[in-house]
Amino acid sequence: MPGVLEVSRILLAGTVSRTLLLRATVANSNVVAYIDAAYALHGDSKSHTGVVIYVGNTLVYVSSRKQKCMSKSPTEAELIALTDNLGLVELFQEFVDYVTKKTTKTPVIFQDCNAVVTLVTKGGGKLRTKHLRARMNLGKEAVDEGRLKVVYQSAEGMEADGFSKPYDPAKHAPFAALIQGEKDKASQQVGAMHKTVDNESNDKVSEKGK
Repeated sequence: MPGVLEVSRILLAGTVSRTLLLRATVANSNVVAYIDAAYALHGDSKSHTGVVIYVGNTLVYVSSRKQKCMSKSPTEAELIALTDNLGLVELFQEFVDYVTKKTTKTPVIFQDCNAVVTLVTKGGGKLRTKHLRARMNLGKEAVDEGRLKVVYQSAEGMEADGFSKPYDPAKHAPFAALIQGEKDKASQQVGAMHKTVDNESNDKVSEKGK
């Protein structure tokens, strides 16, 4: 049976004729990331991380990498994937702010594991090892300080899924088309999310004032 790398090479060979459209957008330069993990995907049982980052409607970064440490559950693998890439997402926002000479909205990271979203937004849980507790607090600190927003995204809309595991050819074709397509829908989703978060914050302030 071919391994993960062999399958990935076969799929990539079928995309050599495809092109990626990059366009500058003045109205929307917000940073949006999708981070996903596939648990125990490799022969040594290590997991695999997929990352997709957009600036506005433009795809600017993707990665597909084997994780360096072992994880005992899918949740741990997702937490490792998220915290390994927090700094990268912040770096993209700093770069965009520097180039555009304006402050963009808080970067949004979409995650398809509810447990991880809860850990980095609310804390708690029972983490068996110190390094995982440190990772949880690393993510929670970034969220609490307003440097990042971590939002749940269902598996169907997780654009990094195809970079965390190899798809069969039938599924890979629409995935490749999605990655290379327009991001208008995603931009509307992020805008709606920001509006919802802002409304929730205003409601909390109103409740405190009563």
